[in-house]
Amino acid sequence: MPSLTRIFKKALKIPNAVQLADAIRSGRVSPSLRITARGKTDGAGAQAHACMSALAFANATGVRYVHSPFQSVAHAEGDPLEWTRRWEDFFGLGRGEVEAGSDATAEMVDLKTFLNQTKLWKRHDIIVHAEHFHDFCNIQPDVYLPVLPAIRSKFHTSGGLNRPTHAPSGLVMAVHIRRGDVSQTDTETASRFTDDEAILATIKQSRSLVTASGAACHIDIYSEGRPEDFSAFADVGAHLKIGLDPFETVLGLAHANILITAKSAFSFVAGLLSDSIKIYEPFWSKPPSDWLTLDAAGQVDTDKLRQRIADLPNVSTPGI
Repeated sequence: MPSLTRIFKKALKIPNAVQLADAIRSGRVSPSLRITARGKTDGAGAQAHACMSALAFANATGVRYVHSPFQSVAHAEGDPLEWTRRWEDFFGLGRGEVEAGSDATAEMVDLKTFLNQTKLWKRHDIIVHAEHFHDFCNIQPDVYLPVLPAIRSKFHTSGGLNRPTHAPSGLVMAVHIRRGDVSQTDTETASRFTDDEAILATIKQSRSLVTASGAACHIDIYSEGRPEDFSAFADVGAHLKIGLDPFETVLGLAHANILITAKSAFSFVAGLLSDSIKIYEPFWSKPPSDWLTLDAAGQVDTDKLRQRIADLPNVSTPGI
């Protein structure tokens, strides 16, 4: 089995966004360079995350972002073209941006080709495209922070400001549980599965701190599957929102006072859209530093979470 050192050295030889950022910052690349995220055909969350990573990369390196609309989004309900258009309009990430295909004089070059052909670096008509810019953002995830106000504004302008109806009183805790496409017994997806006990431990800790603040705590569980598979959560008073319209699910996650994410781009993107408390279950996507990270036992730093709850509007926590 190869050592971690050999794996790391091999990774450095693969052209990636980190190398592109280094070339830009060193002045070896034309400041007119434009970048875009395109080529993905997976779920809406993953594709929105890819575009957000490109926006963050462009802002951090001083190049221009141009938008490539979603071409095909997986898990279509109904007509695939209409499904893709709805997700494009829902996130609104192209709002106010130049579309990548609008400049007939520009040449689209994939990231690997661009980095391997230095003769392209000083040209002024290049748009570099990649599926995502996660490798750059994962190294320094706070690059998301400066662009999140604009991303949220695009989302709100596109209809994301419409909060779910019949909002309950007190604080809302939204919990995303990844099921359906992952299984504890499937070797390919087991690493993305979190068992009920760990999630229940997170809910218990978080709810105890909310109630200690004097606020009521309304818990919504968002997932896929059969309601009876989530009886452990209903038993602790959570409200099951299983198999909902996915657009409504994003709204519910993004507008909660406390969001507990899963190992999923779907709830990770909802967290980026949220301006409230995010509790992050670690996986390959790294969050900005203002998120709270779960430990192996499903717990977060109690003092930090207590303070975040106290900082929410209309909440006053005793003893702080």
